[in-house]
Amino acid sequence: MKKLGIGLLVSMICLASSTMSFANEEPKTYQDTVNLQANNVEEITGISEINNKFIVEPEAYTMIGEDANISIPKNASDEVILDGKETAPIRMELPLEEKNTKGIMTKNGTIIYCAPNSDIDVSVQALTENDNGVLSDAVRSMIVIKNQSAPKEYSFNFKLQKGWRLIRSEEYADLYSPDDKSWIGAGLIFIINKDGDILSTIDSPWAKDANNKTVKTYYKLEGNTLKQVVEFDQNTAFPLILDPTQHAPKYRYRTMTFKNSAKTRKHLIELRREINRRQNSTVTKVVKYVNHAFSLLSETTGITESISVITNGADSYLEYMEDMYTEIHEDFSEGKKKSAKITYKIMGTWQGNNRGYVYRTLKRPTYK
Repeated sequence: MKKLGIGLLVSMICLASSTMSFANEEPKTYQDTVNLQANNVEEITGISEINNKFIVEPEAYTMIGEDANISIPKNASDEVILDGKETAPIRMELPLEEKNTKGIMTKNGTIIYCAPNSDIDVSVQALTENDNGVLSDAVRSMIVIKNQSAPKEYSFNFKLQKGWRLIRSEEYADLYSPDDKSWIGAGLIFIINKDGDILSTIDSPWAKDANNKTVKTYYKLEGNTLKQVVEFDQNTAFPLILDPTQHAPKYRYRTMTFKNSAKTRKHLIELRREINRRQNSTVTKVVKYVNHAFSLLSETTGITESISVITNGADSYLEYMEDMYTEIHEDFSEGKKKSAKITYKIMGTWQGNNRGYVYRTLKRPTYK
């Protein structure tokens, strides 16, 4: 299975010392500047995960992934677009300091935006990451801070669908998983929809210099704008590189297929009544009812994950299941269908490097 980790924005700041190639030569042309910047960025990030298999379009470089398409603009005034297969596109604007700067792609696939007379440059990489044989598509956006005159705060504005928003992982845990917070990573930023589904994860920020010395950096949230603050000073060796990374969700599927028969129709009535007789609705009961249906209608494995979040809430989910069983029973009784297929989707979300993808959210099933 292909792992989807979409990196639009995760925060890493790396401070380079004068021993690096940045300070050892002066570029003579714009292309020299691009190449020098790429060499220094790729020296820090490495090149093994950079995906340089782009489709070159009039306005962007587009990487077609198995789980998502990543569009990196040719002009820094346009947006980096993460178009996942399961969600609407997430659009991110690069910092204002780089507006109208042309993006040049290097041989390794890094897109470099070098602005003349600017205190910063920007680099973007599409990635194919490999985690123990499981691949993920990602996009990494980096700000190169050239000197102490540069701002200490950088804004990444997200253009999101109505009802979507940015939220800190700690606040998300309080609101959507108060009974079990252990699976949620610390210091992360989530993009969620109106139902509380995590649509992407922005890793926690970090900053280090060329000697692996930590520099303080942190996030501020203002609506749909993520601001990263870095506290460099007169002792900092320049340039610095900020690297934010965003990961989109992954999915597992459980499918049951069953034929129209008197026995099946009887089981559908039983399942519907079981839900109707419930005293209260909990996450545990939802999983219990789903797995009971698997045991009656299918020989395939049900849900084995430790579910913590139910999309739309447990009660709404069970009402949906009850209506679904009623619809299938009616279709069978009237001879409209000879068989049915129900697919349950378990969503995994990135919870930081220590946890990786954690599958704790149960989405509504589909029936056909």
